[in-house]
Amino acid sequence: MTNKRSGTCHFRVMTIAVGYMAILYSGTVAALPNPQERIDYWQQNYNALTDADDPRVGNAQRIFGRILQAAGTRYGVIPRLHIIRENPFNVVLPISIPDGWIILSRQVLDMCYENRQQGDDRLAFVLAHEIAHLLDDDFWHMNFFSALSLLQENRNAEQQKVVNEIQDIFTHTAKIEAKELRADEKGILFSAMAGYNPFAIVNEQAGEQGSFFHEWHRLLNVAQYAQPGPVTTHPTSSQRSTAVLARLKQVSEQSDLFRLGLILYQTGKFELAEKAFSEFLRYFPSREVYHNLAAAHHQIALNHHQSDPELAKQRLLPFYLPVMADPYTRAAFSVSRGKPGSQSTFGEHMELAIKNYKLAIEQDANYFLAYQNLASAYLVNNEPYKAIAVLQDIAARLPDNANLNNILGVGFYLTDNVDKAAALLKKAIAIDDLYAPAYYNMGKVAYLQGDRNQAKTFWRKFIAIAPEHRWSQHLAANFNFPDSAAPKQKVKSTLSKQPEALAGVKVGLYLDELPASLGEPRVKKFMLSESEYLLLEYPSGISIVAEGDEIKIINASEKYPAAQAQGVRIGSSRNHVISSYGLPELQLDATGGKNLLYPREGVSFQLADDKVVSWSIY
Repeated sequence: MTNKRSGTCHFRVMTIAVGYMAILYSGTVAALPNPQERIDYWQQNYNALTDADDPRVGNAQRIFGRILQAAGTRYGVIPRLHIIRENPFNVVLPISIPDGWIILSRQVLDMCYENRQQGDDRLAFVLAHEIAHLLDDDFWHMNFFSALSLLQENRNAEQQKVVNEIQDIFTHTAKIEAKELRADEKGILFSAMAGYNPFAIVNEQAGEQGSFFHEWHRLLNVAQYAQPGPVTTHPTSSQRSTAVLARLKQVSEQSDLFRLGLILYQTGKFELAEKAFSEFLRYFPSREVYHNLAAAHHQIALNHHQSDPELAKQRLLPFYLPVMADPYTRAAFSVSRGKPGSQSTFGEHMELAIKNYKLAIEQDANYFLAYQNLASAYLVNNEPYKAIAVLQDIAARLPDNANLNNILGVGFYLTDNVDKAAALLKKAIAIDDLYAPAYYNMGKVAYLQGDRNQAKTFWRKFIAIAPEHRWSQHLAANFNFPDSAAPKQKVKSTLSKQPEALAGVKVGLYLDELPASLGEPRVKKFMLSESEYLLLEYPSGISIVAEGDEIKIINASEKYPAAQAQGVRIGSSRNHVISSYGLPELQLDATGGKNLLYPREGVSFQLADDKVVSWSIY
């Protein structure tokens, strides 16, 4: 690694040298074919670093996947990550290349994990920064690397002239600085939206010299190619870094609003989540924010949806779709039925959900989740032909997706194509014979077609797969299943008896009752629905959401080491959660993965790659 003292000394001219080598190169030889712009060049000329060589490689790929979930893709390009052992030409990479890859060198992992506690957060920022360059079609790093390789391999008089010209134009750096600042801003946002801590990059206490941002530029140390000596025509490195850090601090503070919205959404507080996402959207419109805002509106609409009165009389639940929750909170079976304005509220929020799903798709034409939820919204809004139109193309590209076949099956049934509906629902089960929604929907189709015995056969299978789900309880209570087929409630020693606690803290306590052992939190305040909400983040990985002084939600992040009441901890599998709590009453898709909600127990789990990455008590 570069000596700290010499690295800091050269930092004041580094950004300028890099930028203008890139500009010169792009103006002289960029028109020529460049093999370095394709992944096969890197695969053939450098040694790949694998998970077998270094376990941080697998971790880097997982972090990359989560960042990409938040950042999205660009039409025709799905970013991918390739890690190499070497530092080509003694330059520490990351670099994004035009065919959609990001190249990382091993020393980046070393640098990020010098501080092991913050290693994941720091690497998340580096990867998010490069993804931002890639999605913006900004490849000035590629141009710089190509110019550098040309200088290294062909040290003749012509190339020395290029070096001399680079050293003479240090005062014109605005273009490159603007690109880097934009990538830094998006990098902070993407990493924060994926659940990583932006204050691992922007350290309010350490100042400019102690920040990762400063260390990162020290590591790159491209100033070794610049002319030494004082430069008085532009700001010093400290001034420039301080200015950038101030901007990044503003960006990271905005990311807290998104995090608050996500915690509210993950715990079923959809009205408040909608307000947080709407406010964040004003600052940073992106596919994930549009989608989360749409999903919040979708859930609010469902809370005001009134089922067909004839179906309600038969105690039939709605069709089981991806964005669907506990029917007992819905108008068909609760006190919200018949409230003035209920159906108009449904229409208003469903219209906003559909609008924002479409905007998410405009941001990323390959965003499968938005298509799926848009189709579900159309079905609930009694627009099945639109739902079918939305999904048919994407279902053709993903023929083995049980969810899509299930949604399309419901759509075709609602257009009176019963045979097509049955074929698609059966296909969903053929893809996954434990896919409970399709069994429920096949039972409902059979019931509505008058075949009650066939309906009960399918519903019996649904109950067997999901015995603790409220829909199973509803079916058993309303359709005369024999005791042998009825779901048996699993006896749990602590569930449904007393509220869970996290780190000794329970929902309902007041802030002045918090134990001192939690440490000193970072506190952010937001106004939502005319109430002040506080987001408190503690060093141990605990976050608390309070309305005024009262604690409403307690969240454990990936840094929290202990298990919760039923033994579930960070890294536990989805199966572990379900074996402890049963199937969730509500499953939500949002940034970073799936959310399993258990409203009766006041707990929800957030999963990525079917592993618990955080959980909340509410």
